[in-house]
Amino acid sequence: MKNEYKNGRYSGERITKNFSMGELTHTNCGLPNEPDEKQKTMLRFLARNYLQPLRDRFGRIDINSAFRTPEVNKAVGGVKNSAHMQGLAADINIPSLYVACQFVAFFIERFTRDGWGFDQLIISHRRKTGNYWLHLGVAEVSTGNRLQVKYLEY
Repeated sequence: MKNEYKNGRYSGERITKNFSMGELTHTNCGLPNEPDEKQKTMLRFLARNYLQPLRDRFGRIDINSAFRTPEVNKAVGGVKNSAHMQGLAADINIPSLYVACQFVAFFIERFTRDGWGFDQLIISHRRKTGNYWLHLGVAEVSTGNRLQVKYLEY
């Protein structure tokens, strides 16, 4: 099913019981943000194996950004080699450092118990606004995950 772009959001495919392709391709920058088939496959992998289990454990989570085309990535100030452009990353808005640490502990526990690794978990805090978010990045199976955990303050 091809996604239809309306009001800055793509409609379309339901990936899991709580996530749609539209939620993972949404952008506020006004640029088209349509993933190709490989990127959609990676978004499905991310949603089914990482985002849905997180939502199942903690309830509603707010995805700020997941997939980005190179143009959208540039417009939002993303790094040149961002996993977002492959469909392998999501930025999750979080209310506090405490919640961020709970999410990080969840992914570390899952890795320890089940082997579901992650490439990066980056807690970011913007002092000026007080906003927190967690960058969740995973790697393709062939490249392996680095298991990086970082805290950044701006």
